[in-house]
Amino acid sequence: MSVYIPECKLLKYNNLFKYTISKLELPPEIITIIWGKVKIILINPEESITDFSVKLSIEHCNIKRWYWYCYSILYNSFGSSHKYFKLFILESYFTELSSLLDSLIHNYFSLNQEYIIINDNILLEEINKNRIDKYTNKIKICNLFYFMDTIKKYEKKMNTSNKYNKYLSCDEKTYIINFVDRTNLYLNCLEDSLNKLNNIKSTQEYNKHNYIIELNKIILEFRKKFNKFTILNNIDVK
Repeated sequence: MSVYIPECKLLKYNNLFKYTISKLELPPEIITIIWGKVKIILINPEESITDFSVKLSIEHCNIKRWYWYCYSILYNSFGSSHKYFKLFILESYFTELSSLLDSLIHNYFSLNQEYIIINDNILLEEINKNRIDKYTNKIKICNLFYFMDTIKKYEKKMNTSNKYNKYLSCDEKTYIINFVDRTNLYLNCLEDSLNKLNNIKSTQEYNKHNYIIELNKIILEFRKKFNKFTILNNIDVK
């Protein structure tokens, strides 16, 4: 299961502590508990807008792709008319977030700047790990919130019959619950970051403020939707 859960790019950990935990090869649910006991420090756009933009975009694209894998799992197990599947319609939120974040982040780079440079070779290697078309260390800014996913594809046997199981495997349910938890963390980080971005000078201040207002609206709507996701804990496991 852990191979399908992408590393979170939103949190700043002590490198030695992070390295030690990774070597223990613990299940993701145990790692989640450990991180919960550690003071959470989020990535900060005030420290480096370039580093922030790259890491936020990776997390955003991973969660967006993760959503589609969860969507496929629920569709194959319950069908499109079931309450669990109908609750899980989130595409419009991710589409709006991608568009608004793309527009907002462009405001923090010069108007004629097309690329950002990634000097972290480890990060670049991770970005390219599951990618057929490899990036160089130059990445187009306009690609950030659309083509930066590093998540491994969740292998799921497709349902070719007209009957649905109406249950999930333990791994499938854990995978979906992990998605919900990570998306909540992502929304928390995004909300916190918008407050900081509001204080950072941009090339187009008026547009920047409008994008931040719209993003806060989407986050609020997303949270209202996510508040209903506790029902997913009731899914049967076999």
